[in-house]
Amino acid sequence: MPLHIFFTTDIHGNYFSYDFRYRHEGDGSLQRVCAFVTEQRRRYGEENVLLLDGGDMIQGGPEAYFFNYIDNDGTHRVGEMCRFVGYDAGAVGNHDIESGAVAMRRFQQSSGYPLLAANITDSEDGHPFAPYAVIRRGGMKIAVVGFTTPATKRWLPDELCKDYTFHDILESASGWAERIRQTEQPDLLIALLHSGWKGGLHDTSWCENITKALAEQSGGYDLVLFGHDHFSRVETVANNGENQVTCLNAGCYGYEIGEVVVEADAHGHLNIEGQLHDIRRYENNSLGTFRRQFDGAFRLVLDYTSTRLGTLRTRLDISKAYLGPSHYMSLIHTLQLSVSHADISICSPYFMDSVIEPGPFFVADLYTIYWFEDRLYTIRMSGQEIKNLLERSYWLWTNTVSGPDEQLLKTDLDPATGKQVFKNLYFNFDNAAGIDYEVDVTKPFGEKIHIKKMSNGTEFQLDKAYTVTTIGHRANGGGQMLTLGAGIPEEQLPHRVVSYTPYDIRYYLRLFIEQKQTVDVPLIDNWRFFLNGR
Repeated sequence: MPLHIFFTTDIHGNYFSYDFRYRHEGDGSLQRVCAFVTEQRRRYGEENVLLLDGGDMIQGGPEAYFFNYIDNDGTHRVGEMCRFVGYDAGAVGNHDIESGAVAMRRFQQSSGYPLLAANITDSEDGHPFAPYAVIRRGGMKIAVVGFTTPATKRWLPDELCKDYTFHDILESASGWAERIRQTEQPDLLIALLHSGWKGGLHDTSWCENITKALAEQSGGYDLVLFGHDHFSRVETVANNGENQVTCLNAGCYGYEIGEVVVEADAHGHLNIEGQLHDIRRYENNSLGTFRRQFDGAFRLVLDYTSTRLGTLRTRLDISKAYLGPSHYMSLIHTLQLSVSHADISICSPYFMDSVIEPGPFFVADLYTIYWFEDRLYTIRMSGQEIKNLLERSYWLWTNTVSGPDEQLLKTDLDPATGKQVFKNLYFNFDNAAGIDYEVDVTKPFGEKIHIKKMSNGTEFQLDKAYTVTTIGHRANGGGQMLTLGAGIPEEQLPHRVVSYTPYDIRYYLRLFIEQKQTVDVPLIDNWRFFLNGR
């Protein structure tokens, strides 16, 4: 009987087949993963099924937040869920680390499977996570080696990973493959990566998304399973121009699950075939078992997200943020400035099409407005650096055009969906409050931004130092907006930090709404696109 390997990644808090943000049945989920895998175990036998995860299991959505920080006594509910589903091993995701050491430790103890990250060492040159796991299944000895994107260090507050050293995956992977082949002599060696296909952040010594390069260059691995970039993919790559290596990414949120069938011939040669199963609406007789098992946890999250905080009187349409000043960005800027008391606020929208209508405002709406557990940082920047950052932001965001009939936003047609999508990452589309400025879209990069004055009427000076409030991801170098954009050397970033908040932005947003009860969001109309004098 062949070995059937099933793979999920980037579940990001989508545990139940219910969308707590919008209060209706949802797509995918760990619940559907459980139902699907239960069916496959019955079909092939438990001894022939292996279940792996690619990381970012315990962050994202109100349910992950609730189980990490509110229902946080004793066992971790998500760990119990993963144990129930029957995972054999998983990679450590960057957002798992973002959840904090306490939540991570509870999850590790509760899940019953090893969390793997061979390229992370601690301050004493040990391994805070297991480098690899050896599992016997389907008549095979299987070694699974985990890796986590080293860009994690650039995204998180120092206190979350100050004791960790992140090594380049490609260099680390080659060493571990050779070591494990010699010491364990596995029949099958799997690289389990929380790192995307290619590109992303990079430095002289590491790259964020390294999967393609690993499959092409690092010998010894029979199969590469990966995540992080949220794009499902099945590829076969020639390693050093010779052996074919199957690479599979199962996307995100439990919308899809990967299946890899491994069969050895009489000579021990492996035949490996990968495919993806769409389980967004998967139904079978096992679907209700998971919900019944964790019904108490489900009801706790439902009660939590259904708590009313106040009343919203302003429609928040996030898509408006890409076309000019918006009420959504005005709310975030207002919050950031009120909490930090900084001179200037910089932030970007994080997604495309969420809308919150006027009316009762619930805890669930906090997670529609803001998706991540970012803390708020205050940093020092010169006026010139602020202008430089905005130049890069709007260059990533908009085309250089000569007339109103040309396309303003940098988009491409997505062949998979037929929809227009941004060419660049929209969480790098920073805009600012506290200054009044124009964006001349007829001008090239470096000449687009004209800052007229501070919004309080005082002069804006390029050679003056300002306090700027932004999220920890940005302050720590995320998106390279402070380095490639503002022009701040990477080694200077820690020294630019003035302060940061003890809690995440969503915590302060909740306080803001509870204190006001009735929330009107005045439009901060401080910038505009400028085209031929209009």
